[in-house]
Amino acid sequence: WKTIQDYSEKNSVNYVPVDQGEYRFVVHVKHKLSSKEYDDFYFKDLIVRDAKLIVIDRGHNHGGDDGAYATHGSTTYVERDLNMDVSVKLKKELEKRGFNVVMTRNPEDRDYTAMRQSLQNRVNLANNLNADFFISIHHNSAGIPPSAPNGVEIYYST
Repeated sequence: WKTIQDYSEKNSVNYVPVDQGEYRFVVHVKHKLSSKEYDDFYFKDLIVRDAKLIVIDRGHNHGGDDGAYATHGSTTYVERDLNMDVSVKLKKELEKRGFNVVMTRNPEDRDYTAMRQSLQNRVNLANNLNADFFISIHHNSAGIPPSAPNGVEIYYST
């Protein structure tokens, strides 16, 4: 056990390793009018991950929700496929840096689920895994270049 902070009057917070990467925090509370040494013990188990869990979501699917299309020369690019390419590269890079990464879709997946249901399934996956970050990859289109807006679009939740 190690005392993290002594609140005097016998109030304190201690922690003890339970298992590798797991700790139990215990709060000892002494009410000033109580005759007991400690009124309550509050336990909180905490799992400390060495690497954050990141869920990468490749935007768009094969169910008619291909996303944007762009033609450059004789090649037509489909947002769904570009999103997968970037997602796979990002996963490899994050794993090299020690992060735990889960993909909502893999390259071999052919998801034909309706768009709203598919999005909810992917969000549920991240929530059920208690992910630290949820990154959804998109290549949006806002019109025809060169007069169309361009740049990076980032969404986040606080």
